[in-house]
Amino acid sequence: MYEQAYSHSAALMGSFSPLAMIVVDPLADQLLAANPIACEMLNIDGPLPLATPFSHRLSAGLPLWVSFTDEALVQETAWSDDLVLLDMLRQPYRVEVYAQRLGDSEQLLMTLIDRNKAEQRRAKAELGRQHRQGEVGWQRVEQVFERIEKQNHLILSAAGEGIYGLDAEGKTTFVNPAAERILGWSTEDMVAHDAHLMFHHTHADGSHFPVQECPIHASFSDGQVHHVDNEVFWHKNGEAIPVEYTSTPIFEMGRLVGAVVLFAIFVSVNAPSNSYAMRSLKWRHSNNGWNWRMSIYKKR
Repeated sequence: MYEQAYSHSAALMGSFSPLAMIVVDPLADQLLAANPIACEMLNIDGPLPLATPFSHRLSAGLPLWVSFTDEALVQETAWSDDLVLLDMLRQPYRVEVYAQRLGDSEQLLMTLIDRNKAEQRRAKAELGRQHRQGEVGWQRVEQVFERIEKQNHLILSAAGEGIYGLDAEGKTTFVNPAAERILGWSTEDMVAHDAHLMFHHTHADGSHFPVQECPIHASFSDGQVHHVDNEVFWHKNGEAIPVEYTSTPIFEMGRLVGAVVLFAIFVSVNAPSNSYAMRSLKWRHSNNGWNWRMSIYKKR
């Protein structure tokens, strides 16, 4: 009888199941069959069915086991995550158990999940998920700036104002020729480096300019456009350059991924040489962003 039960149970469970599976007769208090994973979990290396009652594997959890198996026999299915099984060496395992009654018999097919290992797997999976999401996020950021460079290369090159892009960490992602001319820094000097530390680190009076107070970087936290006309950028040769600039945040899929900064040398408002640059900058700002930037979003 037990040989037939074991053969039938082995066929149900299969030798290749990744989960521990056993067949138990709770009324006879017998473990009838176990697949290889269950044998490994419970340290079973002898023939089945076991000579000892299965209740010996339950220790103080016997009342919970009786209640659980009664439910499974009556309802035909049951689930529990508060059982503790002892292996053949009397080592305890916190297990999650799914039980299914086998037809009209008094036997239960059970799937056992080691809760400690399951929690470790879930924690590892969550870390992996966060890592993948982070990688995908930064790939999306890179794609945004790649599109900016491709779609606006000619406009950026022809623009009279300096234009550069920043990622969410404040590192330069692209620079147009006008920005190179005004600042004296080359694209190679600036790209992948912190723009604030490079040329916006100090006020005109020589006092330190903390990045936390920088309106350009404020765009990364508040998602707002910031327009300033009373600060200086620092030329590569150490000279202070009075500038007027507008920092506009860039969003991708609802996520703030950086900013684009447009700037021009600021001199007296009455100076003729300055009028075109300032009109151009203010016109673009007053029209809710620059027309070259709007082309990035018009396909959305």
